[in-house]
Amino acid sequence: MGAFQIDRTEVTVERYDKCVQAGACTSANTGDSCDWGQGGRENHLVNCVDWEQAKAYCRWAGKRLHTEAEWEKAARGTDERTYP
Repeated sequence: MGAFQIDRTEVTVERYDKCVQAGACTSANTGDSCDWGQGGRENHLVNCVDWEQAKAYCRWAGKRLHTEAEWEKAARGTDERTYP
């Protein structure tokens, strides 16, 4: 596996909304446990998005979703600990 970069922070509702406003993403789902459409939650992490919506956001942001192996490597750290 080659080198890759991974963001240190997750996507906020506010940031995801910019993608929706640009027409590159569809609105996240709404519901009791979803932050989308809930006032005062702009700085919360966006949730209730499916894989296709996450992929569209990454494409809009000039990024991509990571593979399972990349997530595992990132979680292990540079010292390759078994239980990070």
